[in-house]
Amino acid sequence: MSLVAGCSGAPTAGPEVTVTVRSTVVPTTAAPSSQSVISVPAAPSSTPASTIEVSSTLPSASRSPTPPTSAPVSTPGPSPTPKTTPKTTPKTTPSSPKTTTGTTGTSAGVSQVSADPNVAGPGDGPACSVDPQYSDEAPTGLRADVRAGWVAIKKLAASKKVTLCLNDGKRSAAQQIALFDEYVKDYGEANARFYVLPPAKSAHVKGYAVDVQPATAYQWLQATKGRQGWCRMYDNEPWHFEYSTSYQKAGCPARLPKPIG
Repeated sequence: MSLVAGCSGAPTAGPEVTVTVRSTVVPTTAAPSSQSVISVPAAPSSTPASTIEVSSTLPSASRSPTPPTSAPVSTPGPSPTPKTTPKTTPKTTPSSPKTTTGTTGTSAGVSQVSADPNVAGPGDGPACSVDPQYSDEAPTGLRADVRAGWVAIKKLAASKKVTLCLNDGKRSAAQQIALFDEYVKDYGEANARFYVLPPAKSAHVKGYAVDVQPATAYQWLQATKGRQGWCRMYDNEPWHFEYSTSYQKAGCPARLPKPIG
């Protein structure tokens, strides 16, 4: 479409200057371009009329910008498969007992007198009467008060129709090393270090720890909350208990995730 505009009012003495504006609208679909022509009178002059053309290309109002592409979201890879953990505590062959000498150590903030690390435990015993996959060994080699505490708690449990089996008690340093080697062979070194402490750190070697089985037994014992002197010590070993008369008044200390060597 052409539009011609002229200034009104004053007479024109000179030639006209014609300004032609061509604008091309780019629509979403093809459409004819539009043209506008504006005639403007020029000042008086002897110069013939001239035409000025201005062309422009304008985007269609209906065109919208391309939306930005979203950045790809990374998907995390699969979690590593957890390793299996041993189900029971293997037994070892005891070494010959030697003379007992006491040393002092600390367990969960409690000062403990240790039994002779060279004194071996039984290493094995008769099958547990309620679950024969476990042993029920004698408390031989444990510190004297620990041994008495075990006899007392086992009697109390029996009065409640619960059978406590001593699956593992005192170990010598040699037995502890043999146990670590057995775990390495059966479960790998990483799991062995997760469950078996060096002899100098083991409460079994020091004579105030027991491993209680089966599950009904150690669950019952844990529920006593130290009132009888026995406390569960580690999150990863529900069967491992240590004895101290201080627990009877203060209660059990906070559990550790695992044995710390």
